[in-house]
Amino acid sequence: MNIKTLITKIKKRKKDVNLPLIKKAYIFAENAHSDQKRASAEPYIKHCLNVALILNELGMDDETIAAGLLHDVLEDTPIKYQQLEKEFGVKIASLVDGATKISKLKLSVIKNSRDESPQNLEKT
Repeated sequence: MNIKTLITKIKKRKKDVNLPLIKKAYIFAENAHSDQKRASAEPYIKHCLNVALILNELGMDDETIAAGLLHDVLEDTPIKYQQLEKEFGVKIASLVDGATKISKLKLSVIKNSRDESPQNLEKT
């Protein structure tokens, strides 16, 4: 999967694609994750492309697909919310920030459930 494949698939789904936005988000994410690898040793950007592809298949708009490309930059890179907002606007920055908060919440729930004894996890 690469950016050309993603763009081709987005164009198949809809005619009026904001290609400059999608490309800008991809380049920004690729630069932010440039030194990162997945556990599989693949470049991290492949994960971001796959998320964007899923969002496209779900019929999401261009801003949401761009946020999919950017979804880990706040959590896994030195990029700050203000920089993301300056580059992409409030809507996309908020979507990325929301995804980051959900990810942290999920990890917190998993961690807390491991700390609980089985008796505390039973229904009351």
